[in-house]
Amino acid sequence: MTLDEKLQALHPEVNSNKLIIYKGMAADAIRNHLNINDANDVIEQKYESAMLQLIENKIQYDSTNGVKSYTMSKTSVTYKDNKGFKITEDIEDLLPATFVKMLG
Repeated sequence: MTLDEKLQALHPEVNSNKLIIYKGMAADAIRNHLNINDANDVIEQKYESAMLQLIENKIQYDSTNGVKSYTMSKTSVTYKDNKGFKITEDIEDLLPATFVKMLG
């Protein structure tokens, strides 16, 4: 099962074009975090679990409009710190250590 098929199965309510955009954004986040130059398709193959979790986080963020908690009396709203494509600890656990590039 490909990453696209998994995303469609997990989130049939989300527009497929939006999922394609999220896939690219997740690949960019992983590329920047790991300090690598791999193409998106290579990142998708190597780090599929991390990409699925990143996209899941973004979809959850969008569905709640970024609200973490809401209190009714004397109205209190708390917003999430994560905008959706942040590499959190759970995602970091799915990735290898960051690659260090030497200058020179």
